Order: sequence, then structure tokens, then C-alpha cells
Amino acid sequence: MNPLRRPDVRAADGGSLWLVPYFVLAGFIFLDGLPVDAQWVSQIELGLFLVPIFFIAISPSEHDFAPLGIIAFGLLKDVLSEAPLGYWAFLFSFFYLLAMGQKGVLQEARVSGVWGNFLVVILITYFAGYLIALLREDMAIDFWLYLFSAFLTALCFPLLYLPLGWMENQTFSDPLRRGDD
Repeated sequence: MNPLRRPDVRAADGGSLWLVPYFVLAGFIFLDGLPVDAQWVSQIELGLFLVPIFFIAISPSEHDFAPLGIIAFGLLKDVLSEAPLGYWAFLFSFFYLLAMGQKGVLQEARVSGVWGNFLVVILITYFAGYLIALLREDMAIDFWLYLFSAFLTALCFPLLYLPLGWMENQTFSDPLRRGDD
């Protein structure tokens, strides 16, 4: 039996591996809330927290917690970033649903295919966030800086996604293998 098809893959120490992306997500949400001294850096909205959401969305294991967890983490991001309540919750959910739609396609995809798909999904999500900000009087987002943030996030994608893939497969030989042998 392929361990990727079981929702309860366990680590050797007894911990649940499926919780790791949620801890990574929480960590990046808290890190994103830290104050930054440089003015230009504070304007960049690096969405590293979207990588674990992407991983959760296309993961072969199914968990009932995922959609509610994604919304809850989005609300946490709203509170910590002082964004309008529901802004990040909506974007997290939107991103999750877009990525879930690609799950079947990405089961056998190579790294470049997964990375390219992430780029497309993140660009759509950032554009949706920009459109929401346009409709609100209390939000001002620079389009080009936001677009740069999306590309910068996509550039960082392999640095975060590959370790999650290695942990899921418990092997360093093929970190993104998702199909049956």
C-alpha cells in the first residue's frame, strides 16, 4: 500500500506528518506580522504562508479540518496584519480552492509543472486581492509592488515546498512524487 494514499501517515516518532504544513503556515503568519525597519520592505507582501496552503490543497490525503483551518488561519492573518476582517480569510480560501482544482493534474507533475501552476494560482490570487483593495476605501495597494510580491513569493516556492514534499514521502530521492508506484 502506498503511504501517500493514507490520510494518517505517521512519522517514526509517532507524530502526525499531516500537521506539519499547518505549523509552517502558522509560523509564516506570525513571522509576517513582525515589524520591519526598512520602509520599502514593509510594502512587500511576501506570501510565504501560501506555500503550505498550496501543499495542503494538492496533498493526496484528505482531512476534514483543511477548509476550516484555512479560513481560521486567514482570520488570524487578518487580525495580525490589521487588514479588514475577512480579507485574508477570503484570499486563503480562494487560493485553496484554485489549488484544489489543480489537484488531479498535479498528482503526476514534475517540479517545474507544480511550480508553474503555483505561479499562475498565486498571480490570480494576488490580482483578486488587488481588486478587493480597489473596492475598499480603507485599503491602498500599489499594483506593481503587489505583482512583484507575487513573483517573489513564487521564486521562494521550491525552498519551502520541497522540504514539505520530502517529509510527506519520507525520502530525499523524489520529493514531489505523488502517484502510485
